[in-house]
Amino acid sequence: MDKLAILGGPVPETTIPVSQPTLPPYEVYAGHLEKIFASRMITNGRWVRELEARAAAYLGCSEVVAMASATSGLVLLPKVLGLTGEACLPTFTFPATLHALLWNGLRPRLIDCDPDTFNLDPASAVAALAHGGSALVPVYIFGNSPDWDSLRPLLARADLAVYSDAAHAMGTRWGDTMAGNFGRAEIFSLAPTKVTVAGEGGLVATNDRALAAELRVAREYGNPGDYDCRLAGMNARLSELHSLLASLSLEMTEQAIARRHALVERYRAGLRDLPGCRFQAIDPRCRTTYNYFAVRLNPERFGLTNVETQDALKKQGIQSKIYFAPPLHRQTRFTHLFEGQGPFPGTELLLSEILCLPLFSHMEESTLDAVVETVRACHLRAEEIRVALEGSGLAQGVMKIVGETLGRALDLKVDGARPLRDLGLGSLRMIRLISDLEATFSIEIGDEDVVGENFETLDLLIRFVERKAGGRS
Repeated sequence: MDKLAILGGPVPETTIPVSQPTLPPYEVYAGHLEKIFASRMITNGRWVRELEARAAAYLGCSEVVAMASATSGLVLLPKVLGLTGEACLPTFTFPATLHALLWNGLRPRLIDCDPDTFNLDPASAVAALAHGGSALVPVYIFGNSPDWDSLRPLLARADLAVYSDAAHAMGTRWGDTMAGNFGRAEIFSLAPTKVTVAGEGGLVATNDRALAAELRVAREYGNPGDYDCRLAGMNARLSELHSLLASLSLEMTEQAIARRHALVERYRAGLRDLPGCRFQAIDPRCRTTYNYFAVRLNPERFGLTNVETQDALKKQGIQSKIYFAPPLHRQTRFTHLFEGQGPFPGTELLLSEILCLPLFSHMEESTLDAVVETVRACHLRAEEIRVALEGSGLAQGVMKIVGETLGRALDLKVDGARPLRDLGLGSLRMIRLISDLEATFSIEIGDEDVVGENFETLDLLIRFVERKAGGRS
């Protein structure tokens, strides 16, 4: 390929997104939408019932309850089940899995992940539950199913509620059984990054009809219809507009999954001989959705870290993500919840290597091939890329540390003049940031330094570190 942008080559005019929703034809959606507008019934109408029935038939389960979001389902399910005490969940997951437990006053106990499958390690789950947890919350990472055969003894325990964060898993199968049929319930997301989309929305699938009935009450503020509320519920209704889109999207789900499998096979064919490049392990018993496509890049063999590769791809107009960084046990606001828990070596290893590359159901082969070509070029030009990154001076190093503290990448052009507090650097994160800056740049930052203009904006912080570090670049 032509010279990479990070090495002085041309900067592409367009960006390849890491994810993008595949939508039904607008004309089809608009035709139904016109009828919804004419009825003036924009919530609790035909399409909510239609979506629930269609989803239940697709999943092969007794009931599906539509929610405003998957998070709504994750919050309301423990409430309806009356769970108390500890709940066990993987540390490698999206924060909503944890947040829902905290909203219910449950104490989280973390489980390490298997760095090959990315899912919770069954042995680690058993060890975590030895502390007396009342709930286990497996997660389908990127659509890859938990090993339900290994977890079957836990499913059989009468004293343990097992329910899943299946946000990525609409269409996943384990053996002959669709996701949505394991444990007490499984919660799917219909957000824009998912294979089946509603714009925003979620579904709770269960084979417990009484539980489904309680969830329908809970999503209506806990009001069964007479305003004599049964519980402190919330407004978690899914609108007719979202339900319509989700119903039409559901019709496309099998086609979308088949397309993703073909695209992933093309990715694997293009990258499998690349030194230091590995893929998420999918058990033969699992049909995954490939909600995301992730590679693992061993920095010694590939030549670059996942962060360095991400930087090079970004300059080439290719978006990528390091999910889920930071993991729960390293999120500054919540670290106090996990004192005495861990270590989590599987998760730490995975996060040092994982990188999610662009994948969406309507992705063109030529777009995928451009990503493959760029990743291969990153390996071939790894030494030059590393020199280019190092040559960008302390500014890049400071931005990297600030970005790791915030859990997101920073752009100096966009974020440079913004106050650090507006970037999300509260007091707890600031303590961590100062410690990391001191360790990385071998400097000492006194209390008198953390006042005035030194820590006011990102630009000023960079200049301060440069002065402290003696102008090294």
